[in-house]
Parts: sequence; C-alpha cells; structure tokens
Amino acid sequence: MLLEATGAGVLRRSTLGAYATRIEWIKVLRPKKTLTQNAQGLGIGECAESAYGHAYGVRGALACRFPIFGADDDGGLFCSQVVAEAYALYGLSLLPGKSPLQINPGMLLGSPELKDVTDGCIRTVSPVSDADLYDAIIRTTDQELPIDEMRMNRRVFDAIRRRLRDTIPAEVYSLPDLMIWLSSHFSSDECKRADPIILTVLESEGMLTWRDEFRANTRMMIAIFEWAADAAERSADYQLLPEIDALLADFDDIAGLMQSSLNGRRATADEYGKLASRTGLKTFEQFASHFREQYHDAQRLHSAVDRMLDGLKRRPCRP
Repeated sequence: MLLEATGAGVLRRSTLGAYATRIEWIKVLRPKKTLTQNAQGLGIGECAESAYGHAYGVRGALACRFPIFGADDDGGLFCSQVVAEAYALYGLSLLPGKSPLQINPGMLLGSPELKDVTDGCIRTVSPVSDADLYDAIIRTTDQELPIDEMRMNRRVFDAIRRRLRDTIPAEVYSLPDLMIWLSSHFSSDECKRADPIILTVLESEGMLTWRDEFRANTRMMIAIFEWAADAAERSADYQLLPEIDALLADFDDIAGLMQSSLNGRRATADEYGKLASRTGLKTFEQFASHFREQYHDAQRLHSAVDRMLDGLKRRPCRP
C-alpha cells in the first residue's frame, strides 16, 4: 500500500495505481541503510501509519515554500511532511536541522539518508503491448473508495470534535488518534461521557450505514466466487484450457497477499475485541462487532476462492 496526503486527508492507496504519464515526473527514494525496528519496537511502516486519517495541511504546504504564511501545527499534514515525520518518529532525520514542516518534496532529493532507486523501480507500461496491465492500473487509480472513506472519516471526526469540544485533548487530530485516546484513558470521566456521543455521531454521519453497504458488496463477491467454486467442482472432468491455466497462475501470484490480508483482518478483530472487553466502552464494542463480521466475510470469500482453485487444478491436463 501507498500512504499519501491528498486533499481528502492522509489515506492508503494500492501501489498498483501509482503512475505518471512522464518518466521525468517520478523519483523513487529509499533509505541507504536497512531500517530494522527502532528502540520502541516500531518499523518505518508503523511510524508512517501514525499519520493515517489526519487532515491535509494546506497552510503547511504553502508555508514550507513561502514562510510568510506561517504554519501552525493543527494536525494537518502535507505530502513531504508525511514522509519526513514518519522518519523523524522512527528516529531518523532526513534533513538534519530542518523540521518536517519545512521540507518540501524537492528537498528530499538532497537527503543524506536517501538514495535514488528510480531506475530499478519504474516500469514503462504501454497501452498497446501491456494492455491488460495498463487497464488494471487505470481502473485502480480511478477507484474512489479510499478517498470516499477518508472524506467520511474526516467528516465523522469533525462532527465528534464539534460535539465534544474541549473534552477531547487538543493533540487528537483524527479518528485513529481518538481511538488511542479512548483506549488509554477509558476509565476517565471524559471518556465515559464521550463514549455514547461518539456512537451517536458514527450513526448520524453515516459511518455505520457505509460499513453495511461495504459488507453488502463483499457478500456479493462471496456469492460470485461460491457459484464459481460450485461450477469448478462440478466440471472437474473437463480439460485444463489455456485460459484456466493463466487464471491459476494469476491467483498463485496473489495467494500470499490474500492470506496476509485474512490474517490482518483477524488480528484487527481480535484487537478490538480485547479493547471492548478491557474498556467496557460501547464504541469499541461497535468496532469489534464490525471487524469480526468483516473477518468472517473474508474467511468465507477466501474459502470460496480456495474451492474454486482446487476444482480447477483437479482437471486433467490438455492432450
């Protein structure tokens, strides 16, 4: 996944959709040295994740190039600031003497900690000779789900902040920050008063409905793959055609990712289940229920895909 700051906020996208129409518009930089876990047990990816859900820092983006604007730390983040703050949180200054708020994208090219690996990472994709991959990249880029989700997350958080005002600490800037605050101070009077209000806002701002709609889409995918699995099992005596061979190869490439995704959903469901049990807060009970259902749906989808592939693999080879 790619973590980036957009106008909707700091969100995650698939790296498959990361492209530019000109090669000279892209630079890929990586640390010169391997970054293992830091003293706090955090990897650089986990440090970057801490920015997820924050608003976009318009004023900061202007101020990093034009200091006359000034850049108050209001929790908003812009693109190069996300990168610089992630490394700073890890314990590595990309540009010594510069704060993340002062770093614009071009300055990262001069970082003594980063090396240019563009030539080894960028592939030219032709709409003619690589038509299928080209179309997949464009479809992924046009996918609005991450943007829609972040807009909703920001709308929900802003509504919660308006309702609770000074009850929430000033340094809480996003829904993930809010969850951390609740989990750390659940026994306080402030958290106990905030809990039912947060639940009310989640419903009134449409987050619960959105999650139900997302689950309905997943169930549609489950129905499709269960139908495909039934068909594959009933037609196991048919010959293995080239198209099926290619399909199996495609799924072999993503099998590890599917299992990793399933494991991640289970871990998230378990984590929120423990939070609900430990804190007794209704907000965590709601999220625990949602992520548990999401994991069960993912299990069912995973099982259907496995059945379909097993049925196809049992076919006799072509003569």
